[in-house]
Amino acid sequence: MERHTHRRSIRKGIARASVLIAVLALAPAAPAFSTDPATAPEVDIELKFVVGGVVEQYTGGGDEEVYASMPVELLAEFGGMERISRGGEAVPGSWVLEEWYAGGGPRILTTGEVYDSATSVELTHELRITNYDGTFGGGSGVYGHWTLKATNPGDPDTTTTAHVAAYPDVFQEDGTDLTSNEPDADITTRGKWRSSYCDCWLGGEVLRTWQKWARMRLTIDAIDGQVVAVVMPMAPNRGQAKIKLDDVYQGRVDTYSPTRDNRIIVWQTAPLQAGTHTIDVINLATEGRPRIDVDAFLVTYGNVEP
Repeated sequence: MERHTHRRSIRKGIARASVLIAVLALAPAAPAFSTDPATAPEVDIELKFVVGGVVEQYTGGGDEEVYASMPVELLAEFGGMERISRGGEAVPGSWVLEEWYAGGGPRILTTGEVYDSATSVELTHELRITNYDGTFGGGSGVYGHWTLKATNPGDPDTTTTAHVAAYPDVFQEDGTDLTSNEPDADITTRGKWRSSYCDCWLGGEVLRTWQKWARMRLTIDAIDGQVVAVVMPMAPNRGQAKIKLDDVYQGRVDTYSPTRDNRIIVWQTAPLQAGTHTIDVINLATEGRPRIDVDAFLVTYGNVEP
């Protein structure tokens, strides 16, 4: 039996974000309008990863600089939105999502309308993180800060702004932070695990096992709203794993694929409450394909600051 322990001091990484946003269509609600847009809207935001998405990695700005990108979802829920009518027609509220970057002002990513106080909007981003060691405003093109503004119809003075800071970390299977190359995560293993090496994996390495009930555990002192995801390779000879959160069974993940697919986000937690949590990946040694590999754990720092 082997045990590898890597102590963790969680640290904010610096996020770089980009690219495309997919917005779910918003349907007008049944007409039941107020004539007083006096209250400011409420905005609640949840940041999570995209299960089934691929984590990419590459270098730039010198061999010492490592980047990773990954898909995340931003779920925004609006409340307290008054509704008014003009000429018998509904007047929608509005929202705008802006991206802030060092060396410049905000850039509008997308906008939309809100007809109902219970409207939800789902947005998909591609985050780009790096080992850049400055702070927001400390260098050109550093991304990761968004503002979501919601405005009641007819009155721009009732705008509410929510801030989202996306600072995910990529902890490799041995506890090393991909973008800082430091032992930042508390990861332990139980049973027989061995290293495999390939440039196709994050940091060029995974831990693999064929042994039934072999376990890998991440222990995290979470902040409120934090999300943790598991990254594993998928292949024709890979099997199933059981996932536990705080020793409570969460379900199985099947890493079988007819093709070799690397750096796949296979599972994630719901937003965690502040405190100490454990995430276990336990091999079920599936008949005919008993091997599983663990590549990395992803951790968000996507808390909202109203």
